[in-house]
Amino acid sequence: MSDFPNKYAIGIDLGGTFIKFNYARADGEIIYRDKIPTRVTFGSSAILSDISSRILELMKKHGHGPADVIGCGIGCPGTVDLGFRNVIFAPNLKWKDVNVKDVLEKETGIPVYIDNDANLAALGEYWRGAGSGFRDFICVTLGTGIGGGIVVNGQLLRGQDNNAAEIGHMTIDINGSQCGCGNYGCWERYGSATALVERVLNILKTMNQAPRSAATRSIIFDLCSSDLSKLNCEIIFEAARQNDQVARNAVVQQTEYIAIGLVSLINIFNPQRIVMVGGLAAAGDALFKPVIDAVWKKAPKVSLKNLLITPGGLGNDSGALGAIYLVLKEGGLLK
Repeated sequence: MSDFPNKYAIGIDLGGTFIKFNYARADGEIIYRDKIPTRVTFGSSAILSDISSRILELMKKHGHGPADVIGCGIGCPGTVDLGFRNVIFAPNLKWKDVNVKDVLEKETGIPVYIDNDANLAALGEYWRGAGSGFRDFICVTLGTGIGGGIVVNGQLLRGQDNNAAEIGHMTIDINGSQCGCGNYGCWERYGSATALVERVLNILKTMNQAPRSAATRSIIFDLCSSDLSKLNCEIIFEAARQNDQVARNAVVQQTEYIAIGLVSLINIFNPQRIVMVGGLAAAGDALFKPVIDAVWKKAPKVSLKNLLITPGGLGNDSGALGAIYLVLKEGGLLK
């Protein structure tokens, strides 16, 4: 990237709670981070106005104008068209058919591209993270739901409508619970962070209503200060580390569910590497070791010979760097 020493790019993570801004040099070095609340209840116009205003503020803060900024890439939790222009559907934002590109380009004067957030996480890991140097790899995002980005022969697999790699909606239980997508038994209904919390919450609510001794009480109640609305994955994994039986059993189930989905991906794509990112992946070895053990028991041995399953290498910056990569790629600055 030495050809662009004085150029900058902006990577944005558009979430349902916060909009995160990453101001970076064109080589991917993030030099400034910022975030603002996502005003979901005010609609798409208010959110786009907030984004454009903050982009202009950030450029001014750094003494830059449109000529200094190659462009802005935005990761969105939803389906985006192949022109990286319109958000077709983003349920967490309550968006349908929103033209992001034209609005923001008119307001900011810089090129704007928007894509699915899991796709951008994959591109970020491919460019600067744990997928670097691998022509065939899968990035799995484990968070509120399960998403994915699949790189085949060095290219992101997009499908005819840019809706490929919706891996969280693979059916793993034909008689399973209904997913928000309308299907039943989706992988994310069992393997996501949301699923883990719901599973433990149901057990604890039952325990809380039943007579119990101190010996049978789960320490999760104490870690939550007896307020189950505070329950999250970090608390569950901490309880498991302290040998709490409810937490341990739930984590074992969780790793089995995650492994089931990964084995399906291995059977279909035979990747060189699987990279897992997102809030649930932050559990580290407590999650990865049992998941890998389960995968190695279930997947075909020929596909495991050169496969590595690993955490992402960019922490929370996968999506931001993927957004910047998208800007450079679409702008013709990367091969």
